[in-house]
Amino acid sequence: STVKGTGHNGIITEEDIKNSVQIKKQAAAPKSAFKKTKKYDFYGYVDHVPLKGIRKITAEKMREAVSNAALVTNHDHVDVTELANVRNAEKEKATKKKIHLTYLPFIIKATIKALKKHPYVASSVEEGEIIVKKYYNIGVAIDTPDGLIVPVIKGADQKKLYDLANEVNNFV
Repeated sequence: STVKGTGHNGIITEEDIKNSVQIKKQAAAPKSAFKKTKKYDFYGYVDHVPLKGIRKITAEKMREAVSNAALVTNHDHVDVTELANVRNAEKEKATKKKIHLTYLPFIIKATIKALKKHPYVASSVEEGEIIVKKYYNIGVAIDTPDGLIVPVIKGADQKKLYDLANEVNNFV
């Protein structure tokens, strides 16, 4: 009753039976337990972590929240006296090398250190998996007369402080 005949007037042929059996065998065959996953993307290496349990529910709720609620920004006050002292000392050295040293390269370095300590912060969710990136491309917001732009410093974790300063200054 499940085989459709292809012969004259819908008669079931030997070929119809063979095709039916072959289709059922393919459907019953166990699927491969192996899943091919990329260990890298365009910019560098990544880890694949199954998205399940509380993380899956959280991801779904966050996606809902982005669609249905206003996003919020949090601001904290931090004592950066020590950072100012370090920057002032480095600024003199940088000036001799004709490098304009702002606070931004220090902030980028601190951000990368924090992201390495908490890698899920910079991860993404794709096809039921968390993609944990093992590279650090950092976007820097720059105000221009035409509006805000966000150029990206590729491989920022591989760059020295003065190199970051030069790259930021070139964007500006």
